[in-house]
Amino acid sequence: MDAGVSFEFSQIESTIRSFLWPFIRISSMTMSMVVIGSAIVSPQKRLIFALLITSVVAPVLPAMPDVELMSHEGFIITIQQVFIGVSVGFVSRLVFETFIVGGQVIAMSSGLGFAQINDPASGVNVPAVGQFFLMMATLIFLAVDGHLILINIIVKSFVTLPVSTQGIPMPALSGIFDMAGSMFSAGLMMALAAVISLLMVNLSFGILTKVAPTLNIFVIGFPIILTFGLLILWFTLNGFTTHFDRQFLNGQQTTCSLVNMECVNG
Repeated sequence: MDAGVSFEFSQIESTIRSFLWPFIRISSMTMSMVVIGSAIVSPQKRLIFALLITSVVAPVLPAMPDVELMSHEGFIITIQQVFIGVSVGFVSRLVFETFIVGGQVIAMSSGLGFAQINDPASGVNVPAVGQFFLMMATLIFLAVDGHLILINIIVKSFVTLPVSTQGIPMPALSGIFDMAGSMFSAGLMMALAAVISLLMVNLSFGILTKVAPTLNIFVIGFPIILTFGLLILWFTLNGFTTHFDRQFLNGQQTTCSLVNMECVNG
């Protein structure tokens, strides 16, 4: 009788393991990724979304390690799954932060920084240009099925990075720090043409002040710079998709390296 009860309990624990650890990895990604992980999506909806994905993919995933859930090794495995999921989702946020930085640089250079709106994701006031760039990046991200690409990567990661006490290798983690460091440079490169153009406009006003000292440059300068800022912003949008494509592929490559996977960019 005792042997039968023990066998039944081991079967139940094995079933729980085959669902719990994949759910933890997938839900950690949905909590930290862009769009789905933003504050405008409630945590309950994110959990339901992760639960549905896990229910579909759990039966075809590789076997989970035969480790007791309530053990020291089981605790380490759980922490590793959280870390893997959060890391994959965090890379997507780094991609989007590039466009926020670029938009804020343009806004502050052109005087458009005075137009600020509340960011529902962070709850603070940010320049409207940065939010505009963020919304454009979000629409393109959804149009190219970026969310489905992330889900595909996290599902395939159970094969390339199996559930175990060994998490993401340190060489792969350096890719996150490299991308975080290049986030500011990529945002500045996106706004560089606009910044140089606005600098030329300001230099022109400086020469005009020397030529006509009695001219009140502050009265006519601000609306002209604002007009030029809007015009330059319009021209900047022509290369927005190029910058998005570059950053998106960079983020996809970084994500694939985290889970020890070969990315096929197409």
